[in-house]
Amino acid sequence: MLSGINTVAISHEKWSNFFIVGYVTLLVGISEELMFRGIFLHALLGRMTPQKAVILSAIAFSLLHSINVIAGLTIYMMLVHMLLTFISGFYLAAVMLKTKSIIPLIIWHWFWDFLTIGSIQIGYKSSVFMISLTLIELVFGLILWNQLKTNSV
Repeated sequence: MLSGINTVAISHEKWSNFFIVGYVTLLVGISEELMFRGIFLHALLGRMTPQKAVILSAIAFSLLHSINVIAGLTIYMMLVHMLLTFISGFYLAAVMLKTKSIIPLIIWHWFWDFLTIGSIQIGYKSSVFMISLTLIELVFGLILWNQLKTNSV
């Protein structure tokens, strides 16, 4: 999964960019979590069941990320990205309702963005790692979502 990482040559410029990516992805994680799970999800909870609120907030989160087509993603890659962000949004909303805390969401969101964007900055990509994280999100998101169905919030 991480084979080949020790052969990546990292210049001073790449390290600088890597740390900038860390800072920017932290700000993105904070702002998107506050917007989607802190405000939007809670607004939906006043109008619908927790299960529907999780799904609708995940759809909205995914739709926001369709903007990446402007950054040069092909339509196919944009749709893949939207699927991945739907799964992440679904997972994060379910975690929010289960933990009642936004802090783990901010940390996970930052971790995800930092790994995906930061690894590109230093010249290392691992699709297997990202697919594994997405599957973990999907499985745990479904488990938590099912618990919402039976133990209404």
